[in-house]
Amino acid sequence: MVALALAAPLFFTAPALADAGHKQAKKGKRVVSNVTLAGPAGTYTVSSHARGYDRPYGHNYRVNVYGQSTREAERLERQAVRACRRAIRQEAYQIGFRDVDFERSRRVKQIGPLGFRVTFREVEFEGRRRDWERRVSCVVRRGDLVRQIKGIPEPRRRGKAYQRSYAY
Repeated sequence: MVALALAAPLFFTAPALADAGHKQAKKGKRVVSNVTLAGPAGTYTVSSHARGYDRPYGHNYRVNVYGQSTREAERLERQAVRACRRAIRQEAYQIGFRDVDFERSRRVKQIGPLGFRVTFREVEFEGRRRDWERRVSCVVRRGDLVRQIKGIPEPRRRGKAYQRSYAY
């Protein structure tokens, strides 16, 4: 009992001394601080590891890396997906496809405060004679400004069989 009573203050000071390593932690570095305390019941070593690789010290778990709440990030994600679909349809219609169908499988990755990379795994482009299924990705900046679209099939050039001779 007496040994436990004498060792109790050591248990309260050990975490306080070990917390000193967190204040020195910087993003990308790992700080390890060891504190060794000697008491009547033996020696105690308390180690502290800063979480520099995954999140900086003092990270708020209610917001993402860009300072957005989960609800706000989901709203921006939906807005980016809509903008990407609209731009893909517009580009496909300008090329000459009659219809564009999107499957439900998609991947959205946030690449900035208002930037997203949206990848649709299967997009079906319907032409006059045949359908194409492709993986299409686009980069959306500033919420709804589409900067880049990759994966739309290019129109084929018509060969001699398709050229008509106009003889009057």
